[in-house]
Amino acid sequence: MLDIFEVLDEGEEPEFCSARPLTAEEITRALGSSWPTRADFERRYEQASEELDDLIEERGHACYTVLYDEQRHPSEIVFWGVTGD
Repeated sequence: MLDIFEVLDEGEEPEFCSARPLTAEEITRALGSSWPTRADFERRYEQASEELDDLIEERGHACYTVLYDEQRHPSEIVFWGVTGD
């Protein structure tokens, strides 16, 4: 469970209990696609979770990105991070 009180826009500095979006470059590098699907995220998280976790600045921070369906339509948003507890 993450304690997220603020969802930031790209370029805003992460603060305690906030979530920041990945940049386009981070999405492609970390998830292997500029249109990542749920399957892409799950595969990458299982295989290279350290790479995704390295995007988190410190405890109490989270990242998020949009995931797409097979037709490249936005289908969900995924959050991951480290609790502040």
